[in-house]
Amino acid sequence: MKQFFLSLILTFSFVSFSGDSYALSDEQLAEITSSLENLSTDELMERRVLLLAQLDELVDEDEMTTDNADEVEKKVNSILAEISVLEALLAVFGITFADSVLSDDEKDLEAPVVIILGDNPATVELGSTYVDAGAEATDNSGSAVITSSGTVDVSTVGTYTITYTATDPSGNSSFATRTVNVVDTTAPVITITGDNPATVELGETYTDAGATATDLDTVSVSVSGTVDVGVVGSYTKTYTATDASGNTATATRIVNVVDTTAPVVTVTGDNPATVELGETYTDAGATATDFSQTQTLETTGSVDTDTVGTYTITYTATDASGNIGTATRTVNVVDTTAPVFTTSGNYTVNEGSTTIGIATATDLATVTISAADGGSRFEFSGGADSSSSPATLVFAPSAITAGYNDYETIQSFGCSTGFEANGYSIKASDGTNEVRQNICVTIVNTNDNTPEITSSAAFTAAENQTAVGTVTASDADGDLNDLTFSVSGSTLEIDSSTGVLTFASAPDFETTTSVTATVTVSDGTNSSTQDITVTITDVDDTAPVITVTGDNPATVELGATYTDAGATAVDGDDDSPTVTSSGTVDTDTLGTYTITYTATDVSGNSATATRTVNVVDTTAPVFTSSATFSAVENQTAIGTVTATDLQTVTFTVSGSDLAITSGGVLSFVSAPDFETQTTYTATVTATDASSNAATQDITVTVTNDESDDPADDTGTSTGTGT
Repeated sequence: MKQFFLSLILTFSFVSFSGDSYALSDEQLAEITSSLENLSTDELMERRVLLLAQLDELVDEDEMTTDNADEVEKKVNSILAEISVLEALLAVFGITFADSVLSDDEKDLEAPVVIILGDNPATVELGSTYVDAGAEATDNSGSAVITSSGTVDVSTVGTYTITYTATDPSGNSSFATRTVNVVDTTAPVITITGDNPATVELGETYTDAGATATDLDTVSVSVSGTVDVGVVGSYTKTYTATDASGNTATATRIVNVVDTTAPVVTVTGDNPATVELGETYTDAGATATDFSQTQTLETTGSVDTDTVGTYTITYTATDASGNIGTATRTVNVVDTTAPVFTTSGNYTVNEGSTTIGIATATDLATVTISAADGGSRFEFSGGADSSSSPATLVFAPSAITAGYNDYETIQSFGCSTGFEANGYSIKASDGTNEVRQNICVTIVNTNDNTPEITSSAAFTAAENQTAVGTVTASDADGDLNDLTFSVSGSTLEIDSSTGVLTFASAPDFETTTSVTATVTVSDGTNSSTQDITVTITDVDDTAPVITVTGDNPATVELGATYTDAGATAVDGDDDSPTVTSSGTVDTDTLGTYTITYTATDVSGNSATATRTVNVVDTTAPVFTSSATFSAVENQTAIGTVTATDLQTVTFTVSGSDLAITSGGVLSFVSAPDFETQTTYTATVTATDASSNAATQDITVTVTNDESDDPADDTGTSTGTGT
């Protein structure tokens, strides 16, 4: 405590006795302070006595001599300053001196003035640290000690007071206060609980996880916003936190109602389904369900009822969110129907032939024909035991050796009667089902000569047409059998009876210049061939080029005569191709007409071009009536305006005195009076249907109707006048 008061007194001393009072520096005052700092009360009193004695000696010395007056003055000031500080210190402890070196007039009775630093009132945010800006004091002593009292609880909103007290070295004091407002302007901090954004499946229940809030004061949290789990979309839940000071903060959670569940597809009808080969398959379809009620159902896959096999129909349901559900139906195309022979099984064979004939069976699947009973007498083309339909039956080598194809040996076999009756059959199978057919072979007596081709092997034919020529042949056996012709490949065709040779399609010299093929002639038993060459010659197949002469489009006035300028044509292979024209132009009728020019060269190639002819009306009507009219007063009729044109003409008249009908009947708007006006002028306009117009300035002279002239009235009158 002593140390505190000492510091206080020393502070006063430094300020009070510096400079003007005792001409001491701050350093000198600091030395005085240091010397008194650790002295007790008794020691201070002893020190005072000593200082007073020293002061007396210096005063006496100053009176006796003036040689060192400045030095003496400094010592005196130092002693007086120390005594002053010492007495002030002892006064704090209640010790005063009647013989104080300071007079009553020099004592300080005025209190310090306190100046508060910083804001007053001051504001500090709830929960933050409050640092007081302090205060300062002014005093005539030059020094004053300031103390403060009061606290600020920054954890509690409220108003607090800090009091500042200033005391000078003479014990005078004053105070001032600062108001400190602890306020809460900070919004709460909201923390959303759970996922944000959150996701909920369409149709499920959404339970909101809520939110929490922190604040230095009490706080409450409210929530707004709804989530419609029946509709896909993004929804917002808003959380609002409010503290006791009314500060608010908000946070939002996005809730996405999503649809990730695929529709459920249910196949209608049989699955797997079965359909007979060749029949029509009608799919029973499928249904789809989905919570969104917006699903679409698509069916893919096909069933080829012409081919046995297993097929898959896929049903795909897609909802509005793109979720896809599928289901499949298996469709089995089966064949439970046996093949049907379309050939009778009765064959007539010329003797010497190795071929019996063709066996054909139909089925929607591939048919294989094979031997059933008596298979040792025949086989299939190429020596096979079976063949796909149509199958070619041939004599087995052993049957030929035994004379089965020789009329002189066996005339028939396997028929219902005769040799080896009902002893032979074939069967047709589609791999699952099978059917049999009896075989009856009748041998026909024939000659054994081979026909010969007598026509040339070289033919010449022009391009762009199909005719080639005729293949001829002769047979030493005469008319015993008709000859038949055939040709190899697909480029040429031949009439099997007449031998007339043609192209399958007209050839193009620029693409092909020659064709080779093999022609075969047969009498039913024997045949011969000839390799032929058809040379293709070049012909003109380029159409002429047409040039339309004159204007195109051309224009002709309505009612005039149209003379067509024609067209010319050039052709590389024809110096003068023929040009014809078609189409007419009706110059009495407005409109657009077409003339078509066709050029044809000697080779029959043709080309066309067209000219557009526009019949127009650009001629205005011509007035045929006079420009002057005469009309009697007191009535409206005037006359008729006429004009000629190839189209209908309508009339109009200028001004407001006259009127005219569209047909040209001219009249007064109101009956004229000769005595008022005798002449009227106006302009008549005649317009045709093409808006061509002509005008005529007309004059209407009004004549006097003397029957209404007062001068013509009879009678007498009397009167006076001045």
